[in-house]
Amino acid sequence: MDNSTVKRHNIKIWTVATFFSLFVAYSLLWFGAATFMQKKIEDEIATVNQKTDGRVVVKCTSIEKSGYPLSVVLTLVNPKIEARYSTKADPLVIEMKGDLTATNSIFGQLEKLSTNSKTHLTIPGKVLNRPYNVVLDGNIVLQAGQDATVTSVLLQPLSGKKEGVHDFNLAISSLKGMLVAPNQKDQEFLSIEKAEVQYQTKDALQTLAIRGDCELDPRFLVHSENEKVTADKDVNMFINIFNNVMHGQYKGKTRYKLDVALKAPDIETIQKLAKSPLSLLTERIPQFSIDVKKFDSESAYGAYHHKGLFTLSEDEKKDVSLVFENDSSHKNSKEGYESCMAGIKQFKDQVMKLKSDNEYLVKVKDFFNSHFDEVQAIIPKFYQLNTILFSGKGSVRFNKASFGFSSHLADFGFTSDLYGILLNADVDNANSKLVYSMSINLTNYQALIRDMIEYLNHVITIYNACINKNAQQVHPLSKDTQEKILTYLGHLSDTPKDLKSDLKISVKGENNECKIGSLDLQTFIKDTTQLRTEIEKEVLPAAASK
Repeated sequence: MDNSTVKRHNIKIWTVATFFSLFVAYSLLWFGAATFMQKKIEDEIATVNQKTDGRVVVKCTSIEKSGYPLSVVLTLVNPKIEARYSTKADPLVIEMKGDLTATNSIFGQLEKLSTNSKTHLTIPGKVLNRPYNVVLDGNIVLQAGQDATVTSVLLQPLSGKKEGVHDFNLAISSLKGMLVAPNQKDQEFLSIEKAEVQYQTKDALQTLAIRGDCELDPRFLVHSENEKVTADKDVNMFINIFNNVMHGQYKGKTRYKLDVALKAPDIETIQKLAKSPLSLLTERIPQFSIDVKKFDSESAYGAYHHKGLFTLSEDEKKDVSLVFENDSSHKNSKEGYESCMAGIKQFKDQVMKLKSDNEYLVKVKDFFNSHFDEVQAIIPKFYQLNTILFSGKGSVRFNKASFGFSSHLADFGFTSDLYGILLNADVDNANSKLVYSMSINLTNYQALIRDMIEYLNHVITIYNACINKNAQQVHPLSKDTQEKILTYLGHLSDTPKDLKSDLKISVKGENNECKIGSLDLQTFIKDTTQLRTEIEKEVLPAAASK
């Protein structure tokens, strides 16, 4: 064997030996790191159980290591947490029927925390008047940011330590929530298709973004209609009846779509401000904003859609700015109104069936028996407005040095298929002067006022019939008085001769000088006082003559 062959052979041996040594060293490093992390969790669990004096108890069947060679995976088998506000109270229990998996780097940094097991949440009976067992079944994955460990995420909040995860991304998919109550069928109250929560802290500022699609059955908040309600001197008797009625009348789930971004001071800054709120006058106000990009709610009873922005900030000139925008719509369905009316009748029927010598209950039953139809008739049919649009934007600026302020409202109000109200306003007290202006636009104002008066008359009539039999009679407004109110409003218009379906009123002033529509302040006060006197003479003639 020549020298070159020997050299090549030796190189191969040394290469194999080097790789084998590195393999053994890395394996020992991995095993040591995994064992250290496992021991760390076990010690932290023991510390929490010891330092909380039995108020918090953490358990798990075992902690298993895996993930070699690229990561350290610690699996908590069947983890369980019991928490109570006192050692004698019933515990709030969180128990996973399966594994909670923590994926870490070999240096101990938490990369991912996930579970696809069934989580059982047992709520003590005193919290919601009876014990509940909530079962969550789905996929939950938490991806942690820098410096996060398993103990900081899971155990430090339980032990009261301030350290914890500063950045994380929580993803939920295909999650079902079941409500299990004694002597009841399992009820699915929550279904999350997908949801994402992102949280970050930087430069004394925390940001939180929430996005998701889910369905929620509100009936889990109230008692079942099958539960018996017995007479009791406590007002909880009526609450129980109302809960049962709501549970029986509500049909189906409500579907939600949510996309919200929040920026706020970090926890330390909030705690500091809570201890000394007056420091806001001397220190710069921390940034705060809520941006609702989408909030949709749809059910058999109607639909609600909203987006808006709310911000609070301060610039270098000590100007504090509050800015908000709103754009939302609401639509009640006829089915929702009819269900509401049926629920009210069911509430009355259940109250009438109760047997008790309680004086208050006897009076309630007598009132329902005598006047229920009249009272039920005053509930407006809101669905007739069809889609109601709420919109507008505004701002308020305040200077902490000069205590000067200004505000602005633009197109703030609501509109519907029947009528609407639109408001624009500005106020400014700069240079020790109070300057203000406002513009009000009532769409189809005659129909709006007549509907309001008609409803008021209806309420007054019912009030007389139910309550005021032996007292001073209150009379509805006559057609003549209604016309006087419309005429009075017409006088406030900027252009009273051109009134059609809309009424536009402007208010302008500086310090003590003010003009309302086409009237100066003195004429406005005179006309308003005269109209009030005429209404009092008609509605309360005896009282007005004294």
